Amino acid sequence: METETLYKLPTAAAILSVHTRTLKRWHEKGQAHLVELPGGQYRMTGTEIKRLIGTLPPKDDKEG
Repeated sequence: METETLYKLPTAAAILSVHTRTLKRWHEKGQAHLVELPGGQYRMTGTEIKRLIGTLPPKDDKEG
């Protein structure tokens, strides 16, 4: 049985180009799944990151 890679929220947020608070908000709304560890810390699986990458709108390159 393979184990799923778990990412700390700052790492997952950087991969998704969002803030860690956004990940928590998505989790609270049921839009993203986070794994809560026994110490109360949260992690995101690599599979969930890939799923979210597929559902995120394209980045707008406009600045301003």
